[in-house]
Order: sequence, then structure tokens, then C-alpha cells
Amino acid sequence: NLQLGNCGDDDMFAWGEDFYVAEIDGVDLYDGGAVPGTNMGYVNFNASDNLKVQFGTRLGSDSYEGVDTNVYGVRPVITLTMDTITVGAGAEYLMLSPQDSDADGELTNLGFGGYVSAELGNITAGGGVAMVTAEEKSWVAGEPDPEDETYLQARGFVTFAFGEKYTLGVAGGMAQEDKSEDDSVFGYVAYYIKPFMVEGLRLQLGAGFASGEDDTAAGGMVRLEYSY
Repeated sequence: NLQLGNCGDDDMFAWGEDFYVAEIDGVDLYDGGAVPGTNMGYVNFNASDNLKVQFGTRLGSDSYEGVDTNVYGVRPVITLTMDTITVGAGAEYLMLSPQDSDADGELTNLGFGGYVSAELGNITAGGGVAMVTAEEKSWVAGEPDPEDETYLQARGFVTFAFGEKYTLGVAGGMAQEDKSEDDSVFGYVAYYIKPFMVEGLRLQLGAGFASGEDDTAAGGMVRLEYSY
């Protein structure tokens, strides 16, 4: 099937109950989602009963460093489902270039990701890794090009389901940025509750932290969700 627009993309990185994850300055949590956005086109097909392939493309416009840019992207992802085990992997390429052909500058992102998760009764456990390299040419004539940057993230998670009303998710991971040699460890806990008489109403509670050599961040979030 063919989908057009901002209609969702298949994961190529493990999420778990990713409700709130704190970040520190200088260490981005790359998750394999640089390409998805508006003006997307997806081709989805099943190579077999267990193997799904999604090929996504992006063509649009944006603004970067004060310059109007054209945006081009491709993102193939495969998902293999075997009884209680799911494996996903993919790659993506994103390029921003000036709309004015006489202007300077260019940004490209080349990323990869993969994950595995397993359902064991009311417990789901998994983990994944994702990495992206950003190459940039200066957007100002005469200035030197910035150094290439590589971001890496690895994460493991466990989700516990208690009946139909309660879900608890915990996770931990690490992230690293090679140019600055900054790194961080992070974790989160998420708790979903359906204590209400109204069907489809759910309360979500989440807290997370991240810590690096010179910086620590922590926070929480509360959300009320109604699905119909």
C-alpha cells in the first residue's frame, strides 16, 4: 500500500514505554527519526507472513541557519515478527541544501538503527541501538566547514502489564557524541493507569533523568489521554 503525508513510520529503534526521557545539553538522543515529517511518501509491503518492508521518502522545504532549504530524505525499514519476538532494523539519509543555487551550505545525516523485543507473558523486554553521522558544509561563504558529528544511543527496557488497567515501564541507556566526547546515562519510569469509569480514559505518569560529566537533568510529566 501507498501512504502520503505525515502518516507514521515504522520504528528502527527500541522505545519501550517512552513517555518522558530527560536530555542534557550536547548529547542528542538520536532514535532513527531524522527523516520522518511532513511531505512523506511510504510504500509498505509484506515480503512474507513474518517480514514487512517499509520504504519512506521525503521531499519538501524548511529553514536552517536562516537559509531557506530543500529537504530530501529516504528511509527503508524492515520488521521481522516471529511469534513473541520482534526484530526491526533500518537506515535513513537526509539532506538539506539551499533553495538558492548560488548560496552556500549543505547538511546531510546518515543514520542506522536496530532493535529486538520479546513478549514473555505480561512482560515485554527489549533493547536497541541507533547511530547517526552529520556532515555539514558552512552556510556562510568563507567560513570553515564544521566538523562531522556522530551521535550514538543504546537502550534497554522492560514493560510490565497488570491486567487491562495498569502498565509499568522502566528503561535505561547511554548516549554519546564523538566530537565533544560528551556522553550521558539516562533512565525513565512510566506508569499508565485506567482508574476511571469512562472507557478509553487513561492517566499517564512519567519521570526521567540524564547525567553527564558536567550536567544533570531530571523531570516528570503527567498526561490525561482519551482514546475513542
